[in-house]
Amino acid sequence: MGTKEAQINLRLPAELDEWIEARAGGKRAKPEYVRQVLERERVREEEEQMLEMFNRAWDSLSAEEQAEIRQEREDWLDIRAGNSAL
Repeated sequence: MGTKEAQINLRLPAELDEWIEARAGGKRAKPEYVRQVLERERVREEEEQMLEMFNRAWDSLSAEEQAEIRQEREDWLDIRAGNSAL
């Protein structure tokens, strides 16, 4: 048995409701469109948090460690681009 979904009731200004309906492709498609928009926002927030976490980790490295990682990445990109001397 699947997880029970919560139901919410939203009151929207007519202009926003019309905008959603136009993008959704019709009145019946509005709930799914709103779910998709909310899910995209949730994913965007998660990605933003991950980026902040990675940036903090990068900033915690010494300049020497950062240079070493940069060089490893550049070497990897050269290999992937076919610019390797191998």
